[in-house]
Amino acid sequence: MEVTQIAHALTRKWALQRTARLRADDLADLVKERTQELEVANHRLAEEMKERQHMEVELRLAQKLEAIGQLAAGIAHEINTPMQYIGDNTHFLETAFKNMLEVVDAYQRVVDSGAKGESAALVEEARAVAATAKLDFVRKRVPRALATT
Repeated sequence: MEVTQIAHALTRKWALQRTARLRADDLADLVKERTQELEVANHRLAEEMKERQHMEVELRLAQKLEAIGQLAAGIAHEINTPMQYIGDNTHFLETAFKNMLEVVDAYQRVVDSGAKGESAALVEEARAVAATAKLDFVRKRVPRALATT
């Protein structure tokens, strides 16, 4: 009976050892499987981190370019405002000078015709040209335009 109990105990012990080995093998397989899953997840996470870092670099660059664009727009505005003012004054002076030349030409014709005795019609023409040129306005505005340019 003792031998039977020992045989039974040994059989049970071997069965438990075999079950323990099978479970250890199953656990080892499970650990290996989970390790592979973690490695894949870790690799995916590393790739996402690289992409995020790349996107952050691009975002910082875009922000710098935006700031440079705003600065350039501000500088362009600061340059264009005086340039517009100068351009307007230059246009006014060009028109005023052209009108003054017409008046001078008309007066020259009067002077030339005065020597010939044909001046009455040319005097009226010179007065009309002078009125069209708005000499009083030009006399006041040209010095101001020249002073501010």
